[in-house]
Amino acid sequence: AKGATVIVMDPYTGEILALANRPSYDLNDINASSREERRNRAITDIFEPGSVFKIFTASAVLEEKALRLTDVLDCENGRYNFGGHVLNDHRPHGRLSFQEVIEVSSNIGTVKAAMKLGKEKFHKYIRAFGFGVQTGIGLPGEARGLVRPLSEWSGYSMSSIPMGQEIGVTAIQLAAAVGAIAHDGVLMRPYLVRKIQRAGGTVIKEYKPTIVRRVISDATAATVREVMEG
Repeated sequence: AKGATVIVMDPYTGEILALANRPSYDLNDINASSREERRNRAITDIFEPGSVFKIFTASAVLEEKALRLTDVLDCENGRYNFGGHVLNDHRPHGRLSFQEVIEVSSNIGTVKAAMKLGKEKFHKYIRAFGFGVQTGIGLPGEARGLVRPLSEWSGYSMSSIPMGQEIGVTAIQLAAAVGAIAHDGVLMRPYLVRKIQRAGGTVIKEYKPTIVRRVISDATAATVREVMEG
């Protein structure tokens, strides 16, 4: 790989316990490093999340009760014609329950589930999970990602976005959004500093966990965690 990012976050508080990027550089010799090496990929780099995004599609579908886990979807044996566009699965699947669709990561099943939800509600949940806006972590250069307004969605968008294509996210957005599912549906703002104190121990300033919003119910979050285990 040309680069990598690792983030360790407490989903219940939003505390960033570790954040590392590669390639890295020597802080004692900044002049010897390139701009590429100094870039904080965790907050600046935008990428298509791919199948990781199916977690949030499933969360929205289940929260709105568009489907139950036991409802069956036809995955078209791995090839689905949608509006003149062919959608493929990485291997053929026939009829699967919605739970199985997510467990085996079926593109076709996920897209069909999202269509039952509808693009307006789906878009609302994408934004609710924190995509398309800065997390507010407080580091310079944080990107917002790319979530286009509904007016700019194409006829193919509902066959792409539910499986993590045609959308841009940052690693810190993903960490926070998955953290919301771990934290019973509550999205926390990521933060780096717990407190600032003088050498003698006197606290100058203290930072507390900040709730951004509730995205899904605790019951839906528990169900999604069960599906993720599967």
